[in-house]
This record gives sequence, C-alpha cells and structure tokens, in this order.
Amino acid sequence: KDTPWCEGAGGTGEGTTLKYDFGKSVDISSLNIVNGNGTDFKLFMAYGSVKTLQLTFDGGKSQSLVVKPSLMPQTLNIEPVKTKSVTVELVDVKEGKTVQDTCISEMRFH
Repeated sequence: KDTPWCEGAGGTGEGTTLKYDFGKSVDISSLNIVNGNGTDFKLFMAYGSVKTLQLTFDGGKSQSLVVKPSLMPQTLNIEPVKTKSVTVELVDVKEGKTVQDTCISEMRFH
C-alpha cells in the first residue's frame, strides 16, 4: 500500500489503461484492490480514486466493476474467465481534493 501507481496523464485519468500479461492462460474470478493512494488517509483524500473499472480480456469480452471509495482492501467478483491478459481502464474516477492524479495501491487477480 506504500507504493501506489498514479496515472499522471493529466486531468483525472479517466480513459487511462493498464495491461496485465500473465504469460499463459489463467482462470480469473476476482480482483483484490486497494483503491486510491493507500499510504495514509490524508493522501487517500488528496489523490483521486477509482469509481468504475472496465476489464477487457484477451478474447474480447469485457466486464465493468464498481469500486468502493475506501482505503480498505476490497474483493470484487468477476464473472469467471480464462485469459492470458487483462486491460484495465479507468472509466470513472473520484477526483482528489488537491491532486488530479488517480491512484491504485494494490491490484491482484485471482
């Protein structure tokens, strides 16, 4: 949680993507995420956090996930899929109070 990824693309980061390549086909049914800058509450409030993610898998299927505006770890259910890669798009974000960058502190697919 101490090393968040922050998009830094200018503006709020809506439309920014991350691509995860697993190197082989894997079964995915959930996403564990720590939303925003998880370093501490003050930084969580200062930076933007994700409201909605769009996951697109290597076969072309996609799923939309709603992420809670919380500093606590959360598990999001995904309709089970077998894929070699996932592209994660920041569709909707909650703007930070003082910094425009949107952050994600942890993201793990299971």
